[in-house]
Amino acid sequence: MRLYSSGEEAQKLSEKEITKAYRLKALVLHPDKRPDDPDAREKFQRVKTSYEVLKDRKAKKLFLRIQREKQEKKSQVDSKRRKMIV
Repeated sequence: MRLYSSGEEAQKLSEKEITKAYRLKALVLHPDKRPDDPDAREKFQRVKTSYEVLKDRKAKKLFLRIQREKQEKKSQVDSKRRKMIV
């Protein structure tokens, strides 16, 4: 489950909103709360890493730029595929 689906939404979030969303998600995914989930530790670590990136302004800016470039590249590939089908 994603809290925010797009990089544009993440760019508009304040540090308080990011921290609040992280804490809520961390409570749900914490390995102590999910002893039966073998992937709980990995999921929790992924949320923690995401939080570290989003709270650092430079890292957040770089991450959002990379995400935007990936999306642009994907849309270019998709348009090429559509042309090949037609």
